[in-house]
Order: sequence, then C-alpha cells, then structure tokens
Amino acid sequence: MIVEDNLFKDFFINTVEYDINKMMPQICRNRIDKAYHDALNNEIKLVQMAVIDTFKQLFVLHATWGLSEWEKLAGLSESPELDEMTRRGNVMAAFRSTGVTNIERIKDVCKAYTSGDVDVREIPSEYRYIVEFISMIGIPPRIDQVKKMIDLVNPAHLSWDFKYKYNTWGDLLNTGKTAGEILASGKSVKQLREEELTW
Repeated sequence: MIVEDNLFKDFFINTVEYDINKMMPQICRNRIDKAYHDALNNEIKLVQMAVIDTFKQLFVLHATWGLSEWEKLAGLSESPELDEMTRRGNVMAAFRSTGVTNIERIKDVCKAYTSGDVDVREIPSEYRYIVEFISMIGIPPRIDQVKKMIDLVNPAHLSWDFKYKYNTWGDLLNTGKTAGEILASGKSVKQLREEELTW
C-alpha cells in the first residue's frame, strides 16, 4: 500500500488552487467580472474535488461509493448494510484468498480485517489448524467477517479454530499496580481481561 499512498501524496501536492482573478489582465479585474470569476473558481474547486473523489475509487482502501464495483470485481455480493471498513476488508480478503490455501494465505485473510499479527499453528495429525491473534488482547473487531472469509478459503478436509489472547492476573500485577489498585480502578472484569493495559 506504500505505492498507493505515494500516488495520493503526489496527486494532492500537484492539485493547484486556482484563482481566476489573478490570471486575468488588469482590465478584467473589476467588481463586475469578479463575481463571474468567483463563480468560476467555485466550479473549478468542485471539479477538482470530483476528480480527487473519483481517483480515490480506484483504490480499495480509499473507495467509498465505488466499493460496490470492487465487490463485483472480487466476486462478492454487494453488502451496503456493512460499514465501509468491513466491505474493504471483504474485498481485500477475497483478492488475497485466490490461489492455493496455505498458512500465509490464512494470515493474510486475518490481517485484512484485524490489522494485527496472526500466527497459524498446524496440527496435521488432527487435520486442523489454530489461528492465534498474538498482537491484540481479546476478540478482534469484525471477527464474524474473518470467520466467513476463512470458511471461504479453507480446504474442506481441514477444521480450524481461533485462539485469543487475554490478560491474566499475573499480567495485571506486572503493571506495577497492587491488587487493591487494580480492583479500585473502576474497570470491569471484562475490561481488565480484554483491553490493553494502560494505567
């Protein structure tokens, strides 16, 4: 995605703000023509914004109203009821899921939704594997979408499961807080177990 971000940077830097009034000869710089030139300036800005918005639709990570076309291209059904981030994740996962399914492919599918580090542990004797979210605490957001996409790319003969990382009591005590301070923090057990430890 670095290439994409550089394209946007170059495109936005090269987008010039026009002022027709400054481009006109002195004889045309009067209050009558100024109103006309101001209207032209506004129209030029609208065209520039439309061009930039259309340019964004060419990239999955920035697409908004063009997501339905990306979904069609990826072979997915349109899902306008989902939020844009989930729809983008669906498209990215669909593109990443083509080809042979291996550990890297499963990791890519998971990363498309969670943006976190994932480890896949194979258990060949049981014909299954475990997907472990190692860089985030608790259940990642959009986990239902991750499940759907893994089911889509998973070979029929393999089963799979998720393993989540939670804070233990030892993790809480390692923050330097006493048990009394932790309990008095006002956080629920669920928050202490599933959220990043920031004191």
